[in-house]
Amino acid sequence: MKESDKIISTAKELFFRYGIKSISMDDLSKELGMSKKTIYQYVENKEDLVRQTINDHIAKSTSQINDIYENKSFNAIDLLVEVAKINHSILRKMNPSAVFDLKKYYKNCWTIIENHHDEFITAYIKQNLELGISEGLYRSGLNVDIITKMYVSQLEQITNNVLFPPDLFNIADVYVEFIKYHVLGISTEKGVKYFTKIIKDDD
Repeated sequence: MKESDKIISTAKELFFRYGIKSISMDDLSKELGMSKKTIYQYVENKEDLVRQTINDHIAKSTSQINDIYENKSFNAIDLLVEVAKINHSILRKMNPSAVFDLKKYYKNCWTIIENHHDEFITAYIKQNLELGISEGLYRSGLNVDIITKMYVSQLEQITNNVLFPPDLFNIADVYVEFIKYHVLGISTEKGVKYFTKIIKDDD
């Protein structure tokens, strides 16, 4: 692994585990067994490190989702569930303070995530809705543009610490309920039966 990749990978692991604010460049240096001088050859400062970590995470997540959507054997609900499994796995490992730190101390970096939601997530959810309607899994009368915007808006609320205080709600559990709410709310009887079977099989 290249030094730059190792730095980003390790920083991401530390941020997810402990939050962003609590991890210093000294902490990263010790974890890597690498001097800060070497680290600063690849990042300008901590904010640049956070930015690169987010961009790397988004790039890898986008690639995973694209790979899933290339599987022509999946129907719309399969696609949504497979993506949800990836996101759920990530959220289970994430310290809630990581999101709080991003929103409060690294607003420009949080904007990167918001832009990703507005562009990529919007596009793939719209595609998923159109596919599901064509397959008879989602209701034909849905307003795709409105439902897409509602999905993205609700997705962002999952990380709202006021609405879902971390000491009362697990972000991964909130995400699972959100996916269920979304799918069951848009599905035909055929879609509900299929989704219910998937959930039962995964238990």
